[in-house]
Amino acid sequence: MTNILILIIDYFRIKGFWHLARSLVIPLFIALAPIIIDLTSGVQGNISSILETAINVLGILLGFQIAISALLVSPNNRNIETAKGIKIGVTSFKKDKTLFDELVTDITWTILCTSLSLLLSIIALAFAACAPWLSHVAIPFSLFILSYCICLTVEIAINLYLILKAKPDENNNQSPA
Repeated sequence: MTNILILIIDYFRIKGFWHLARSLVIPLFIALAPIIIDLTSGVQGNISSILETAINVLGILLGFQIAISALLVSPNNRNIETAKGIKIGVTSFKKDKTLFDELVTDITWTILCTSLSLLLSIIALAFAACAPWLSHVAIPFSLFILSYCICLTVEIAINLYLILKAKPDENNNQSPA
């Protein structure tokens, strides 16, 4: 549990609260869509199929995120080695953070969020049969968490791409992410 707390502190020191707030805008609009549709049309979706789909997508996403983290530690890429030396101007737990630290923190945060949302979706699916009112809460919540995790994964993939494809000259002068 202490490790999770350290990750949360590191994430907010590196990214800041406003990054989290900006990251939640698109998922919030996606989560509000079924509520608006339900209120305006009165059509209720099949909660079991929606939650099962969310669970499948989250499982695939989690596998992809773990593969990204394996990519970071396994190759001997010169750009990744350079990213380990580029300081980003943030100190956390008496350590000057690097571009590589930021990427690892992002990946770990995303894996944590995806894992927790996968667990919550499984729990919601288990209770969906005995509590029909759960669809009004579970579907928007699942869509919110799922879209948040997808947005985080896309951001990480883009940052990793920029690091891996950066020219060695650019690594010395600016951060690619």
